[in-house]
Amino acid sequence: MIRPVDGIPMFTVPGRAEGILASFDGSAAHLPRPATLDGVCETATDVRALDFPRADVSAALVEYSTSLGAAGAALDNAKRLAEDDALVVTTGQQPCAALGPLYVIGKAVTAIKLARDVAGRLGVPVVPVYWNASEDHDIDEVSVAAAPGRDGGLAKFKADLDAWRGRPIAAVGADAAWQEAARAWLRTLDASGAHPDLVEALAPRPDETWARWFARGMSDLLSRHGLVMLEPQALRPFAIPLVERIVESHVAVQDLLRASIAERVESSVAASFADLDGPPLFVERDGERRRVHVSDDGFTLRGEEGVLSRERLLETVRTRPGDVSSHAALRPIVQNAVLPVVAAVLGPGEIAYHEELLRFHASDLGVRRRMPVLWPRASVTLIDERSRATMERFGVTPPDLFVPRDEFVSRFTPAGDLEGSVRDLARRTAASVDELRGAVLRLDPTLERPFAKTVDAVTRALSTLGDKVQRAEATAGGFAPDKLGRLSAFVRPDGKPQERSFCGAWAVAAYGTGLVDELVSALDIHDRRHKIVTPGEGEVTHGG
Repeated sequence: MIRPVDGIPMFTVPGRAEGILASFDGSAAHLPRPATLDGVCETATDVRALDFPRADVSAALVEYSTSLGAAGAALDNAKRLAEDDALVVTTGQQPCAALGPLYVIGKAVTAIKLARDVAGRLGVPVVPVYWNASEDHDIDEVSVAAAPGRDGGLAKFKADLDAWRGRPIAAVGADAAWQEAARAWLRTLDASGAHPDLVEALAPRPDETWARWFARGMSDLLSRHGLVMLEPQALRPFAIPLVERIVESHVAVQDLLRASIAERVESSVAASFADLDGPPLFVERDGERRRVHVSDDGFTLRGEEGVLSRERLLETVRTRPGDVSSHAALRPIVQNAVLPVVAAVLGPGEIAYHEELLRFHASDLGVRRRMPVLWPRASVTLIDERSRATMERFGVTPPDLFVPRDEFVSRFTPAGDLEGSVRDLARRTAASVDELRGAVLRLDPTLERPFAKTVDAVTRALSTLGDKVQRAEATAGGFAPDKLGRLSAFVRPDGKPQERSFCGAWAVAAYGTGLVDELVSALDIHDRRHKIVTPGEGEVTHGG
């Protein structure tokens, strides 16, 4: 069962994404068209006017998909990329532990459904492609995962990947230590023992690198729906002309970035890519990913002495493209230059930084067309039948779930006589303090700040006491407010959206692969409201 939630924005973390998307009306040649099916189909006209290395890219993706053991639907889609009229809807993420946060699956499902909708409208092949961002080197970001723990807490996993710090994630090898730690943690997810085969399938295999573990897991889960996995290293040879332009004209690239920043929706927000100090590139040396910086005589590589001339850098680009990877400011440009992308499915932070790339993308230095449609990923919260029963018992509506935990519990816990007395004490104390304040400040105005701090501390202490007394009275009367606390912690663990906290492997272990099939079948990606989903298979154990 999938229910849209009125009053909850598409992205449960407040951000700039909605305002940015609203400004994209296609009125200027460098602005994306609106995030509608019509906007994507109009963008297809731009794409058809350009040439792409279709056959070579298709062959590379067929080979990679085959090596992952992808289902026939993904292999067929990879082959279709060789066709002259084939188009692409892309999405992606760094290869995170245990399939990454739940929104990773949300991204993939959105791309699959959007590709189908566009194909149905245009009558041409449209392939959903997942960019496995394994050239990234943020080890700390990818090495963690979390699942619901006891009493509303989080059960966390962190792999020890320090040996690969500074290297691209693709270099994290098939190490027995992190693999066994991952297997042990994954086994804890299937508390009911309902899906042991799935848990085993989610675990890393002895010969798998970190990036391949993630890619194979995503392929196992979604390739039957046509999702094609892609490693960015496979595209580097086809991006050589683009990267050459970037090296030759990196100062102009910086000017284009500044121009987009100056005209964006919220100009007061700090820029993501201002003053890059060189081309947005990394060169891999001795296994490490080294940022390219500009110098008086050419370029330097971070952490390396000596000057790298422009000619030497260009020679590396041409003869060893596998050693040259993209900065985040270049990654979407490479992707859209090599693939016939009509839409990119993104999260709110990604939409914000894509806004800074609009003029670069459309320029002669970039892709030479407006950026594809930026389509917001689906935003979903999972609610099992047990949690829904708690909601029905206490009269909780879906929008109520998204208020802060203490407020949520207090709102649905009945007040008692003692709790009322504490609240009354708080009111009387506030009135007395306000009456006292004037006399104290007339005596000594410098006491205003310590007086205010004391008042604030007393007010908060009485409020907290009132909440505790309210819960104690309710518990004594058989109301069990702890169930409300656990429900809130399940929906907003640590005060964050569930989809940003719990990992995809937990959802698969708890609900089975039927969850993904249900999302692909029933999720409406054109309804931008947040969705509450009650899966039809399995039950989550979260201490409720």
